[in-house]
Amino acid sequence: MQSGRGKSSVNHTFITDDIYVPEITPDPFDYIESVRVNLADSLKTSLKIQGPIKWYPSSTVSFTRKVGKDIARIDGHFATPAKFY
Repeated sequence: MQSGRGKSSVNHTFITDDIYVPEITPDPFDYIESVRVNLADSLKTSLKIQGPIKWYPSSTVSFTRKVGKDIARIDGHFATPAKFY
């Protein structure tokens, strides 16, 4: 679910939006595809506020696995090159 405007800088020159993917989601890409309209609306709103923007899609994924009786967890951070709109 999209959380709306999260963090911003002075005069809204830098804005971040977070989209939380439920932990039970088997494929994060499928989830992102299902909220594509919300993402597009967020970008359109930013374009109206700012004019041309530079967009940096990124994600953090938590990987877990059972190790003996314990659970091992590591976070992976992924990003793409900037998109200009």
